[in-house]
Amino acid sequence: MRRTLMLCVLLFLNIGCSRAAGVDLGWDLSYASAVSSRYIDPREFMTVWVKTLSPQRPIAKQMASYEGEEIEASLLIELPDGHTGDPLAAWYIKTRAGARVCGSHPKKPEGECGQLEPARIEALVREVANFKKIAYDPDPKMTLPTGGGSIAGESNRLNYVGLLSVYLHGKSFQRAIHAEEYLISERGYRAVATEDGGRLVRAISKATLTPEAYQKEERELRRKSLEASLREAVAMGDMTKIREMLDKNGDRGLAETTLAAGVRYGRLDIVQMAVARGANVRFLDNDPLRIAAQEGLIEIGTYLIAQGAEINPKGRVVNSPPLTVAVEAGRLPFVEFLLKQGADPEGSGFRNPLAIAMSKRDIAMANLLLDYGAKPDPAGSRDWPVLLSIVGKPPVGSREPPEDTAALQKRIAVIERLILAGARVRATGPGCQTPYDTAYPEEVQKLLLKHGADPDMRQLCRKSLKWKDPE
Repeated sequence: MRRTLMLCVLLFLNIGCSRAAGVDLGWDLSYASAVSSRYIDPREFMTVWVKTLSPQRPIAKQMASYEGEEIEASLLIELPDGHTGDPLAAWYIKTRAGARVCGSHPKKPEGECGQLEPARIEALVREVANFKKIAYDPDPKMTLPTGGGSIAGESNRLNYVGLLSVYLHGKSFQRAIHAEEYLISERGYRAVATEDGGRLVRAISKATLTPEAYQKEERELRRKSLEASLREAVAMGDMTKIREMLDKNGDRGLAETTLAAGVRYGRLDIVQMAVARGANVRFLDNDPLRIAAQEGLIEIGTYLIAQGAEINPKGRVVNSPPLTVAVEAGRLPFVEFLLKQGADPEGSGFRNPLAIAMSKRDIAMANLLLDYGAKPDPAGSRDWPVLLSIVGKPPVGSREPPEDTAALQKRIAVIERLILAGARVRATGPGCQTPYDTAYPEEVQKLLLKHGADPDMRQLCRKSLKWKDPE
């Protein structure tokens, strides 16, 4: 639902917007005043994003070319695309004779519009105009990473997620959109029981959906709100509140929400209570055991397996098995625990755990998997050949410490173990790169030659592919 709710109504309609002389609704589409430090913290990402907005972006052109009756009420919402940061816009317009909503996106510069009911759009604009201010209470979870090339730099807070502009019978204002009113955060879902949680999304839904569709969406929203509140109670360890919520609203789905949250927060007592309430420990492809693997929680993992959680998933499974999750997370004790319980060291047909360990240059993990019979480079694997990940220097930006003599000997030892277990010495990667080509230092090259590496393999591969270096 979240940010797609509004746009799904807009961007797939095929009615063209009218064009011509333009309209002045008193809005500044640079939003300089809306994001000034008088209103929002300058560390908010929104203060950076507005500086990327082009005066010639599609919505600005739509407004400049507007032709039609005098606009009586209007609402404009702009927010960044979650992947590219491109500006997405929805412009609601109500005139004396009709109403419509026009969406725009850089990939659809012409814009698309759809007709709506005038009374409902005026009601939408009035409702948004009368929203009470939400106090600034930054959520520490709502941040972007700083440094390391972050586009936001130190302006990394995400408590505001877009901008809105309101025009109503000659009066206008603009402001930033709080994450809580647009349901971009868990806290927003918990606040649905109040008048603020998701209020903008809900107002738009009420104005644009049929009554039946709106009621269905409200039921789904209430459910998500209940689940969010339940997860919060688990995080706080509030057993009384958890019991009260399950007693009042209890069903297996909420018990499973409690189970997953209990695992996430390492609360065996809550996990046991959820199972006693009917939670299925195998729901969502053994999600509870995979969470335990991610967090490295052996005590909880032991309990879940005793209750029937599958170590090696069978049938139509779409998520990685617990062993693969634990290897990815670097949870060495949990990996050993699963292997002792009978986990398939080759990943049950998913990604090869040994390839994952080597991509992380985790020698201790690789040795453990080899101890339990893991095979490198199995037939049909789509993983990077294991030797290419470990024979050379660590990748640029790696946090791997400088390699001393002892560390080099450990690396050489695991390389030889991999080769003896079946790793392909003559494997090729992109550009026909072979383990020998990337091997470092000389001792590693000698080891590969000892086991059949061909120094000419790369040239032979490139010749067979008629490879040409880019000019």
